Amino acid sequence: MKTTLRLLGFLRPFAAAVTLSVLLGAGALAAGIGLLGTSAYLIATAALHPSIAVLQVAIVGVRAFGILRAALRYAERLATHSASLALLAKLRTWFFAAVLPLSPAQIQPTPSADLFTRATADLDSLENFYVRAVAPPLTALVVIGGAGLWMGSLHPALGMILVGGLVCAGLLLPLLTVGLSAAPAEAVTHERAAFQLELFDTLGGLDEWLVAGVAESFAARAFYAARALSHAQQRLARTAALINALFTLLNGLTLCAVLAFGIPLVGSTLDGVTLAVLALVTLSAFEAVTPLSASAQAFSSSLSAARRLFAIADQTPQIAPSDLKEKENVLLDAPLSLLIRDLSFSYSANLPPTLADFSLDLPAGKRIAILGESGAGKSTLFHLLLRLAEYSGGQISLNETDLRSLPPDDARACFAVLPQQVHLFSGTLRQNLTLGVRQAQDGQIFAALQTALLTDWVKNLPRGLDTWIGEGGATLSAGQRQRVGIARALLICQCRPAILLLDEPTAHLDPLTERAFWAAFWRQQPREQSLLCLTHRLVGLEHFDEIILMDHGKIAERGNYAQLLAHEGGLLRRLAQLQRAFL
Repeated sequence: MKTTLRLLGFLRPFAAAVTLSVLLGAGALAAGIGLLGTSAYLIATAALHPSIAVLQVAIVGVRAFGILRAALRYAERLATHSASLALLAKLRTWFFAAVLPLSPAQIQPTPSADLFTRATADLDSLENFYVRAVAPPLTALVVIGGAGLWMGSLHPALGMILVGGLVCAGLLLPLLTVGLSAAPAEAVTHERAAFQLELFDTLGGLDEWLVAGVAESFAARAFYAARALSHAQQRLARTAALINALFTLLNGLTLCAVLAFGIPLVGSTLDGVTLAVLALVTLSAFEAVTPLSASAQAFSSSLSAARRLFAIADQTPQIAPSDLKEKENVLLDAPLSLLIRDLSFSYSANLPPTLADFSLDLPAGKRIAILGESGAGKSTLFHLLLRLAEYSGGQISLNETDLRSLPPDDARACFAVLPQQVHLFSGTLRQNLTLGVRQAQDGQIFAALQTALLTDWVKNLPRGLDTWIGEGGATLSAGQRQRVGIARALLICQCRPAILLLDEPTAHLDPLTERAFWAAFWRQQPREQSLLCLTHRLVGLEHFDEIILMDHGKIAERGNYAQLLAHEGGLLRRLAQLQRAFL
């Protein structure tokens, strides 16, 4: 009930459109009933060979009801779908606005394919909540009341029989439908999400499956998921078929009851022509309740989809969302300094801290490298700085301003970031380079490309900066994608004050390109540029002002390259000896 009321709450702004579509739908059904009833009267009366003048009103009525029915049905479809599409647009906006403030840590437990299914198929299914689950019952109530009153005016018992049959078909059968289709509808929603997940995994890793020779086994997993979805849909279809059969039976039984009661009344209360009209009015009146069983099934599916959407959207953001009003970020008016004191963070209360008592001082112009094995907490530090997760203890300050007091967008604007996995969007090279600084000029772009050793490559592209690079940078090598990410971060630093955050900047570069990159970087970057670099490699460390070595979330050693290298038994010295041993 709570989910239903919440879905109905989305309809409040569209109350006028809903009312209009219900009235138009009721009018179209009434015109259809009038068309059949008038046709029955015309045919039955014509069989008695009356004067043509007697039939004139009925002939005009048939024409009028036929035209009116088509016009009202068209207007009803127009109003209904206009309201439902407006509602769907509102639901999409609401879901996106609800998910956007959530941190990646809150979203990551939900597989990306499942999240995509919720944002597309589940949202689309809610369109049926109005088109098939809300409007038809309201329309049916109006028609049942009108048809019952008209037939009851001929004889109260006839009205009661018709209303009874319509109520059974419009209430009992939908309730039976809800009971029988609840489990299959839930299964369809679940199996659809599972199928999407298997399909995304299979297609996303197709290259690896083919190389490993296991493509068929993964294709079989997607096939089994598709078959499970098909079985769930078949169960739902069998339920619908059963309900349709019961509906047809109930329609026929109601007609038999009307005729059984009406035939003895011919000659006293009724005449033969009216009996024919009663028969066709009874049949046509059931058109009003025909969609209600499907409405009940759509209602079950909509509730299942809504619960999945609310499970994501109802999460409380770990970080307060930004104020959407445009305002100037005063931190960008001066060189930036970063201060971290006793920082602690854990992804779960059941897990050991990823960071514990971590501190560093990064004034404007200082360059710090952080080394450590995988899982030492290096990338977590970047997530905390960018407010993608909230730290539990300690303090982070930008220009003596507490990071948690800043809107997330303002805090992120203080950094230029190269993530460990560079994501390139489907678009041109220029669009990907200027992602954070749309106002960048070509001179600034090529300066960043020169540092990233991409200038010659870009000049040889068919359309230069406006060359399409494909989905995820599909036309680029791994090293080129990495260097495009580097150039994107460097370009931000050219356009506004920002602390440069590099996470494994040379991970996909060969040794010669790596050394050439660092040489170009140190030569072209201004000395006042602050830099925080996460790396596993020891190339270029002598240029950093401070090196921090981490072990299980804590600082194991810190100092400059010469000091740490001279430390007998120190971690950096051992790493250098290991690297020399393998070269």
